[in-house]
Amino acid sequence: MPKKSLPPRLYKYQPFNAQTLTNLKRGWIWFSAPINVNDPYDCSAWFVEDTVSESDFQRLLAYARKRDPALAARLTADQLRESFVNSVRKVYEERRTVQREQRGIACFSATVTDIMMWSHYANGHRGFCLEFDTSVPPFSRALEVVYFEKPPTINPVDVLVQEPSDDESNELLRAVVRTKARCWSYEQEWRLLHAEPSKRYGYGDGPLTGIYFGAEMDPAHKA
Repeated sequence: MPKKSLPPRLYKYQPFNAQTLTNLKRGWIWFSAPINVNDPYDCSAWFVEDTVSESDFQRLLAYARKRDPALAARLTADQLRESFVNSVRKVYEERRTVQREQRGIACFSATVTDIMMWSHYANGHRGFCLEFDTSVPPFSRALEVVYFEKPPTINPVDVLVQEPSDDESNELLRAVVRTKARCWSYEQEWRLLHAEPSKRYGYGDGPLTGIYFGAEMDPAHKA
């Protein structure tokens, strides 16, 4: 699937309440732990393949020889495969926990005109929506969410061999926090990542370029 260009603006639908007003006044974005998103299947997990191709096994062998040459020399190919399967399960659970519980995400949309988004995230059109310039950090670092009909699989060698990182090329990061079921595709979602969950990020005066009012917003709230 081709990678989309970062849209020039991203949007954050908000209900009208004391917290969202405080965030607006102070120029804050709130980053939640992925485990707390509203869809239990979002940021949960995908499938790790059970089989290893010959080319991937050679990658694994090179990795094992680099990490522990003596151990790699002692093990037969079958023993190495068995050891690899056990290691992958352990490493996958550890890194999955990190991405779901020890990182923060903030969610945005590429559209400001979706009726369902106004209904779901802006209190039935009674809230507002913030517009941000994506040429300005941190919005320039937003990552696209990709939608799938069926959950994608993760190459087990990538789980073990790839160093943990928040780079968008990281397979496990993409699988856990950057993929959703296709039924959510109307959201046109992009996400920002933070090294810690439950944190505020101050974006300053530059990125906020607009505020849109919901169709049912109370006139007093608009004022």
